[in-house]
Amino acid sequence: MVSTTTQRPTEVEKYRCGPYNRFAQGPGLELVHFPFAGFSRRMTTLEAVAVVQWSAFQTVEEAVDRTVSQIPSISVDALNALFCELKDRGALVSFSQLTVPPTPLQPPPTSKIEFLAIPTTGRTGCLERSMRSYLQGAREHDRKCAIFVGDDSLDSAASNGCRQMPASISPDWPGAIFYADVKAKQTFAELLSDAGRIPRGPIDYMLKGSEHSDRHPGANRNAILLHTLGSMALSVDDDTLCNVGTVPNYVGGTDISIGGHDHPEELWCFSDHAASRAFPVPDNLDVLAAHEALLGPGRSSTIPFCPTHRWIF
Repeated sequence: MVSTTTQRPTEVEKYRCGPYNRFAQGPGLELVHFPFAGFSRRMTTLEAVAVVQWSAFQTVEEAVDRTVSQIPSISVDALNALFCELKDRGALVSFSQLTVPPTPLQPPPTSKIEFLAIPTTGRTGCLERSMRSYLQGAREHDRKCAIFVGDDSLDSAASNGCRQMPASISPDWPGAIFYADVKAKQTFAELLSDAGRIPRGPIDYMLKGSEHSDRHPGANRNAILLHTLGSMALSVDDDTLCNVGTVPNYVGGTDISIGGHDHPEELWCFSDHAASRAFPVPDNLDVLAAHEALLGPGRSSTIPFCPTHRWIF
C-alpha cells in the first residue's frame, strides 16, 4: 500500500517565529505580516495561531508535531508546507543566527570624526577647561576636526563669555570653531522654516524647547545634530576633560554585549576627588580614533556607545 502523506525531510536546524503583525481578513482568515522578512501571508486563523505560538526553538518537524497535538483538526501536510515556506522566506529566526560569533571591530580606514560638539549653558570656565584639554589631546595624536559649541544659556552675560572665549583658543585649534547661542538658533529656525516651508511650531520646539521650562538640553543637542548633519561627530559634555584612564584589572577587548535587563555600567564611589583621580591607570588613548572604530566605516550605521572600561574625567 502506498501512503499519500507527504514525506517530510529531517531538519537539524531549529527555528522559532520572528516578529509579526496579524490582521483579520474575513471569517476564519487572517493576513500575517512579517516585517523582518518583508512579506505578508494569507492563512487560516488556525494556521496563524500555530505560527505565532511557535515561540521556542524547534525543528520544523517538531513544530508541526507539537501543533498537531494541540490542534488535531489542522492539516499536517498544509502546516508542514506553510512552515517550510516561512523558513525559506526568512520569517523564522534560526538558532544559528543568534550564535554566530561577533566580528571584532576594526578602526575604519577612511571615516574620520569631523566635529567635536560641546553643549554648554553659559559655563565659560568649564567650556574653556574642556576645550583646552581636547586641544592638547588633538596635538598629541596629530588630529584635526572642527568644534561646534551649542549654548543653551538665557543669560546674555554668560553667553557673551562663552561666545568670546573660543577666540583665545581658535589660533591653536587645528580646525574651525563654531558657536551658536539662543539667538543664533532662533535665526536658524526662521531660515529653516522659510527654506523648507515647515511650520514654525515644531521647529521652535526642536531648537528652542518648551516655553514652560528654562532648561532645554534636548533642544541644544538638536541644534548640534542639525549643524553636524551628514558628518561623523563626537559630543562631549563641557565638564569632561580629555584625560583617559583604564580601570584596574581591565582585560582589553572589543566585544560588545547586548542586554536589556541589567544596568550595563560598573560604578565606583570615592571618598574625595583625589581618590577618584588616582583610581584609573593613565592611558594615552586617541579618543577620536577610539570612537571612530566603534562608529564604524559608514555614516549610516552609528552605534551610540562609549567604552565602559575607559573613562574621561
